Amino acid sequence: MPADVRLIRAENRVQRWFLYYVLAFFGVVAALTGAAAVALFVIAVGELIMSLWRPMPKLAAPSYTAPGASSSWGTPIRVLRLYLLIREFGSLAWGFVLLTAFLGVFVVLLHPTSLGASNLVVIGMFVLYFGTRPLWYAPARRLLGRMFKGVKTDLARGGPQVRLVGDGIDVIQPVIVLNGPRGNWLWHVAFAEIDEMRTLWALDAQAYWGSMTAYDPSLGLRAAYELNQYLLGKTPRPTIYQYLAAGLHLLVRGPSVLYLLAYADQTGPAAISAWEQWRAAQAPAQASSAGNLQG
Repeated sequence: MPADVRLIRAENRVQRWFLYYVLAFFGVVAALTGAAAVALFVIAVGELIMSLWRPMPKLAAPSYTAPGASSSWGTPIRVLRLYLLIREFGSLAWGFVLLTAFLGVFVVLLHPTSLGASNLVVIGMFVLYFGTRPLWYAPARRLLGRMFKGVKTDLARGGPQVRLVGDGIDVIQPVIVLNGPRGNWLWHVAFAEIDEMRTLWALDAQAYWGSMTAYDPSLGLRAAYELNQYLLGKTPRPTIYQYLAAGLHLLVRGPSVLYLLAYADQTGPAAISAWEQWRAAQAPAQASSAGNLQG
């Protein structure tokens, strides 16, 4: 595994532990001061973080190579990547030091000698929360999923659509202009251009895109440039395109494309199945061609 990828993974883990450390800091403050409102805030924010956080996906180095970048830009991109990583590690280190110092000063100034009723109430709230979470978390998450299912269906109408067409897929992006006609952006990707196609849940898709932009800091600007070129009619399709939203996401990656498309609950699995069938059909021909070359 390249050293840069290991550094990005390490930064991802340290960032998560820093967020836990911040929550622990405020939890201790709430317990020492007997502030039930602060305890409830810590529990709510902690639950949000644990529910939404996704670790960086485990991908091989080629998976981080986005298409369209000139080889001459490889060194500047790597320098920028390492600079951003060093800056992030430095910020996290200072955060740990400052929080620890604040906590020490707070404990010295408060100088707690005994715990009153309010302190015990706050401690009991944390014990009750952590003790019962395994019982109610999964049912609550399923309930929320059912509640937002209808909302996701409505939002999906404005999201990208994937349509199977012969030897590949068409990506269709509905476009709504205020006080204007409704139209579509449309471009085609042949199966032969695709090296990887798989589905990711919404939070995993966000983690994937976050790791890609950490590895290649130019990705966002290049994606915007590619889309602008497409809108100006200077290219038949954008090389890089992402639409992060809800539901299942479809990842389409190859030497000339990198797409991450939301609302693929229905179209994503069908597209992957068609692509895998196409690859299976091509395998005998490729094996025969390789044998002829060796002969």
